[in-house]
Amino acid sequence: MKQVRIGIIGGKGNMGRWFENFFLQAGHSVQICDLDTDQTPEMLARSCNVILLSLPIQTAITMCKKIGPLLAPDQLLMDVCSLKTPILEAMLHDSPSQVMGVHPLFGPFTETIGGQNIIVCSGREGRLVQWMIALFKNYGAAVTFMEPQKHDRYMAIVQGLTHMITVSFARALEMLAVDPEESLLVATPVFRANMDLTARLFAQDLELYRTLMASNPHVEPVLEAYSAALNESRTKLLSGCNHSGLGYLESIRDFLGPFCQQGLDESNRMLRAIYQDETQESRKNDCQP
Repeated sequence: MKQVRIGIIGGKGNMGRWFENFFLQAGHSVQICDLDTDQTPEMLARSCNVILLSLPIQTAITMCKKIGPLLAPDQLLMDVCSLKTPILEAMLHDSPSQVMGVHPLFGPFTETIGGQNIIVCSGREGRLVQWMIALFKNYGAAVTFMEPQKHDRYMAIVQGLTHMITVSFARALEMLAVDPEESLLVATPVFRANMDLTARLFAQDLELYRTLMASNPHVEPVLEAYSAALNESRTKLLSGCNHSGLGYLESIRDFLGPFCQQGLDESNRMLRAIYQDETQESRKNDCQP
C-alpha cells in the first residue's frame, strides 16, 4: 500500500512516541496531537487515513464521542488501551469507520516490534484493518486474535495479578526495612531478577500501573483466588507436615505439566544472558586506565 497518513492522538506519551517512530520507520506519514500541540484531534480525524488513540481508557472513550462522527468508512480508528471491551464498544458505537482494538504487550522502552506479542480484537473489518495487521506481521510481531472479553480476563492475571504481587512484594520489603542494595549481597539469581523487575515497575508511570489494576473489573475475583491460594500455601507448607507440603507442590507441578521444563530452560537462558552482560561490562570497566 502507498504511504498511509497516520494520526496519533496522545502522540507525546511514551507509547504514542513509540508508535510514531515505528510508523515513520515503516515509511508512512505521521501526525500527532496532544494537550499542547497546534494540531487538534478533529484536524487529524479530517486529514488522516488511520487514527490511533494512545490515551488512558476513559480519555479514549471520551475522545471517541468527539472524533468518531467525523470519520468515514474508508478510515481506520484503533486504540492501544490495555482494556479492550469498553473502548471497542465506544469506537463501534461512535464511529462508522473501520475499527480494531490493539494491545501491544510490551512497553515504550522496547527497541523493536520483532518477536513481541500483539493482541488484536476485531471490531469493524476493512482494507486498512488488514493492512495494519500485515504491517505488524511483516515487522516480526506475533499477532494473536482474541475476543475482547477473553482478553480482559487474561489481563486481570497478566497485568492485574502480576503487578499486584510486585507492589505487595515491594511493600513487604518496606515493612521489613530491607535495604534494596544490601539485599543484593545475599541475592540468588532469581531474587535479583525479582528485585530488578520490582524496581522496573516503580521507575515507570505509577498512575498507569494503578489504572491497569483498578480499571479491569476482572481483577478483584482474580485477587480473591490468589489470596485463597496464598493462605492455602501457607497452611500446607508451614504446617510441619512434610508429606502434605510435598504432595501439595507435586499436585501443582502436575497441573503445569511440560511447561515446568520449558520454563526452566527459558529462565536459565535469561539468567545466563543477564550475568554474561554484567560480567562483560565488569571486565570492560576493569580494563579502563
